[in-house]
Amino acid sequence: MVCSLGCGREVVKIGKSGKGYCDLSPNRCPAKIERDKSKKKGINPFANRPHPRGATGLIPWNKGQTKETSAKILEASTKISSANKGRKPVITDDARKKMSDSKKNLYLSGWEPVCGRCKKIEYNTKRNVIIKLDGSWELLVAKYLDFLDLNWTRNSQRFEYINLNYGKSTYCPDFWVEEWNSFLEVKGYETDLDRCKWQQFPQNLIIWKKDKIDEIRKILS
Repeated sequence: MVCSLGCGREVVKIGKSGKGYCDLSPNRCPAKIERDKSKKKGINPFANRPHPRGATGLIPWNKGQTKETSAKILEASTKISSANKGRKPVITDDARKKMSDSKKNLYLSGWEPVCGRCKKIEYNTKRNVIIKLDGSWELLVAKYLDFLDLNWTRNSQRFEYINLNYGKSTYCPDFWVEEWNSFLEVKGYETDLDRCKWQQFPQNLIIWKKDKIDEIRKILS
């Protein structure tokens, strides 16, 4: 019986695993030393031998790369990134129309979009109607409108406008106030898109921003 490490020497002891070893320790066996050297060089000594568990025994694709192969990979990935930079997915007019119709159907079915990171808050109005509001600012405004004893509702009517990309979008102000014959928008951070849709809005529109909200907070406190 010869050493299980592959040096060809006669076995003089049997290990706990049942394997036989020569008179040298496993770490000093010439076969083991040669095998360790091969691994450090990126050469798999078992590459051409069948593996008992069906593994291929091949070296992973990213092992043993040279400066030349690494440079080629980097060059290829840079070309792909440059080619894809700034590209937008091609959407046909038919697909765009289907998406638009699908969203309109959602609105008609009563779907309410989430406003940024604001959570929906349920509020029971003075007229005993439960509505859903987007965030604490809208809740404060709703309480203030009740405080003024006005006839108001949470608006669900949407208005079309031309967005910044010259496409059609819809805009839904937050409230309708009957006594003022006007829609009411509660706005924190104003953007170019906001100004775009406000300029095209076909009816009366009141916009309350942070300074007005602070004033309302003092009145209700």
